[in-house]
Amino acid sequence: MRNGVCAVCGGEEVYTASTRLETPTALFGMLHSEKVDLYACVSCGFLQTFLDRTDDQARWMRNSWRRV
Repeated sequence: MRNGVCAVCGGEEVYTASTRLETPTALFGMLHSEKVDLYACVSCGFLQTFLDRTDDQARWMRNSWRRV
């Protein structure tokens, strides 16, 4: 999606915006607002979200989440 091509339908009309998202307490140990980048495909409606994460958040995810 970040390259302007939809990961689902291959459409090339992808738009992006940055916003703030309230994260639940369980996610990072406190309730606060996280900056995220949104990517949306106008063709199929697929929406992808990327967290503008810090090194501390990345470390927490590595230690707390299950790797896929």
